[in-house]
Amino acid sequence: MVHYIKEVDAKYIFALEEDNILSMIEEALIECDSIHKIKVLSSSVIESFPQMFKLIASKKTGSEKKFEKLKTIKWDEFIDKGSFIKAEEVPYEKDALCSITHTSGTSSQPKAVMDTNENVNAIVSNYSNSGIDYKAGKMLFQTIPLFVAYGKSTSHAMFCYNVGMIIVPEMNPRNFPDIILNKKPAYTFATPSHGEELIKDCRIDNLSFLKVVAFGGDGFDALEDRINSFLKQPGAVNQLGGPTYA
Repeated sequence: MVHYIKEVDAKYIFALEEDNILSMIEEALIECDSIHKIKVLSSSVIESFPQMFKLIASKKTGSEKKFEKLKTIKWDEFIDKGSFIKAEEVPYEKDALCSITHTSGTSSQPKAVMDTNENVNAIVSNYSNSGIDYKAGKMLFQTIPLFVAYGKSTSHAMFCYNVGMIIVPEMNPRNFPDIILNKKPAYTFATPSHGEELIKDCRIDNLSFLKVVAFGGDGFDALEDRINSFLKQPGAVNQLGGPTYA
């Protein structure tokens, strides 16, 4: 955390309002000598609960520890501060820096990759050139976090195609088959470990609702043949006229 705060000369940190997370941030900011310079915007997962559950959960899981050294702004307060501000459209600038995304770190320490406007939107064009038509109104089941390049690029493409997204970015893949069966998405992007859970589930006997199944971001060689055999089940035909392959 110290490395990344220094690398981008951070002015703000967005974080979940969890004691263990805020403790790590406080420790990192002290080490960076930035405890009074950087604002921490904290949001509790409870805020997304229905009102009744919110009342129950806030009594049971409310944070007990106080982080008085941190310059903390609550998410609701942050939103209120901007409620009367009208954002101005920024003129297009060729090759302007759009975002910084870190690599996964599978081979070495994650590296910061600078994306331009053209980089990000070229991915959308490449999806269009694949021959697969991502249809507006269909649903994507997205298991990849949006803060990694894989998740950012696929999510951005789906936003551009007006495809709805079910976002469950959890690294534990055991719930993957349940959500596939329940939501029956047309598309899904996941890791090989998600695919392994899918082929182990004996309840799945028809995949006709799945038009695109993509697995990546980790070693895939040992699983590829097994997953492709699984996806050749009756009804699993993609838009290109053949079996749906991973």
